[in-house]
Amino acid sequence: MTTIEVVELDGGPAARGTEHGRRQRAQIRTCIDIYRLVLGRPDELLLRAALSIQRTVRSFSPAVAVEIEAIAEGARVDAAWKYVLNARSELMANIADGCTAVFDPDHGLLGQTWDWLEALEPLMFIARSHQPDGTRIATLTEPGIIAKIGCNDSGLGVCLNFLYAPGPHLGVPVHVLLRSLLNCRSLHEARQTLDRAGAGRAANILIGTDTGAGYNIEYAGFAAVTAEIRRGPFVHANHVDGEPGTGGELDRDSRARASTANSLAHVIGDIDSLAAVLDDQSDRDHPICAPYRPYQGVQVGTTATVIMDLARRTLYARRGPHPGGPLQAVAL
Repeated sequence: MTTIEVVELDGGPAARGTEHGRRQRAQIRTCIDIYRLVLGRPDELLLRAALSIQRTVRSFSPAVAVEIEAIAEGARVDAAWKYVLNARSELMANIADGCTAVFDPDHGLLGQTWDWLEALEPLMFIARSHQPDGTRIATLTEPGIIAKIGCNDSGLGVCLNFLYAPGPHLGVPVHVLLRSLLNCRSLHEARQTLDRAGAGRAANILIGTDTGAGYNIEYAGFAAVTAEIRRGPFVHANHVDGEPGTGGELDRDSRARASTANSLAHVIGDIDSLAAVLDDQSDRDHPICAPYRPYQGVQVGTTATVIMDLARRTLYARRGPHPGGPLQAVAL
């Protein structure tokens, strides 16, 4: 099992983006090819959608737009493809992954499995950035995508689960929103960012802090439900509690994984015990750490496990569905 590449991205948005694109040039082009197949639409339709996405991102965060376009320049690809990549979640219909996220407020621990395409396992990397204002961020992400699961030096971390909700999803792309949240210096600032972004996506964002407070936000298209977290542990998978069928094809699997995680989460107290929850395979039909399995012609499973010790400003990650394997530490 190989370690995950850590790429240092320092400076302002243009400098970070250019270095991201340059360092990940080959991987970005492979990632574009993967999503062209997964999205299953003619290039001209995707590139037309990119124009609308670009306007949305520029309006929400000009700095993020600069970074995305600089990634394209560094990778020597059309910037439109960068907007497609960063909105790939909104452009996909009926996503079927199986992420399970857990926040332990008492110990400032936040983590999840990232379940998606086996083809992305060798491509993912950890971006660690030091920005001009002093903000430091570490995020596990895909080539060309500016953020996914990660934390910052203010002790704030974010996790992502996909939800099923019929489209179209025309809001700020969730990966753009995650990047903006990682720039926040407090939970209050994060809440303001969420309010400014509004709805328009099919995803769940779990925000935790080293102070023990957090938010969980369930987005189902134009609806958004925010829950404040003050005590825990808190678990989320790929459905909305109390609303049958909200997990789509994954509804039964999602509810089983959440049930397992809830039954185990009371023992969490450190990195190892949270890892044990995320590594669980006791339910062979619905494991939290899922071996790769065929789905619509591709292999899908636990691509990575990520845990954040928010008090110690450290992200831990492991590639692939390998329960019990060593976690790679990336300190801020």
